[in-house]
Amino acid sequence: MMRRNQLLFGFIALALLLGPIAGYAQPSLETAMRWQTIAAGAVISFAAGAALLLVAIVRRERMLNLAQWLIVVLLLLPQWLAFELAAPLIRSIPGIHEIRWGVTLLIQIAAPLWLGLLSALGLVETEIPRGAIAAGIVALGAVCFVVPLDAMVVAPNQLLVLLLRILLGIALVYAWCRAHERIAGASIFAWAGSYLLLRAAGGIVFSVLHEGPYWQPVAWREVMLPLLFLAVVAAAAFMLWFWLLGRMSLGAFSMHPLAIWAASILPGFVMFGFLRWRIDAALLVAVGAIVVGMRSRAEEQAMSQGLRVR
Repeated sequence: MMRRNQLLFGFIALALLLGPIAGYAQPSLETAMRWQTIAAGAVISFAAGAALLLVAIVRRERMLNLAQWLIVVLLLLPQWLAFELAAPLIRSIPGIHEIRWGVTLLIQIAAPLWLGLLSALGLVETEIPRGAIAAGIVALGAVCFVVPLDAMVVAPNQLLVLLLRILLGIALVYAWCRAHERIAGASIFAWAGSYLLLRAAGGIVFSVLHEGPYWQPVAWREVMLPLLFLAVVAAAAFMLWFWLLGRMSLGAFSMHPLAIWAASILPGFVMFGFLRWRIDAALLVAVGAIVVGMRSRAEEQAMSQGLRVR
């Protein structure tokens, strides 16, 4: 019971950190950085990652080996490729256009469905309970309550990018499965610190490529406070992320994108109360889906038992 409560509190804390807390400070940092957002993200990741690795060294904890570093690369590669799909390079190709933000959000929320698909195809050994799959489907309905219809429309010239985005979403969930298997080999400080440092390196490359021609001087005194705050948030959030990944079932863990989104709409619920029924309904449905998804057990009838490809 104690362990279950710890996981629950950690899950809630992760959703709050990456949802409303990070969202509250991000605009002030972007303004202070003169909208050089990629560079800002790289600096945040570097500061948080370096601090976590320093703690791991001081505590003499086990660092990542080569195989685990490859897992970190596997976790980041789909995110880097997805970022490039939204880059000006893709937009400049005639006949190909980036999908709208609502579709991108739905692909992220559908993580339990991608996990079930991987299990059904036999690409991962994890068996996914039907409750987690059902919760993933309901989660998509919760998002549709508040996301404008225009943000979810897919035009013919967006189909190729849509397919690539879905494949990258599936690849990211596959990376979660591989990390789940190997996470016990090193400390959480080392996992989170290494992940953030490598993400910072990728952010620097993308900043040079996409923001380099437009770099502007930054008043670091204005930047320092929101930057340090977000670095602390990033360090705490990704420590929790890896800690939960190693201790939760993958079906329950796959609900965290929905939890982060639900936490991000909490300020709207607080501000408008019961005046906007769509927000109320979305939050209620999302919380219900999260509860069902996290309470599902693999020993129940798993989707993979009936759908696995032999």
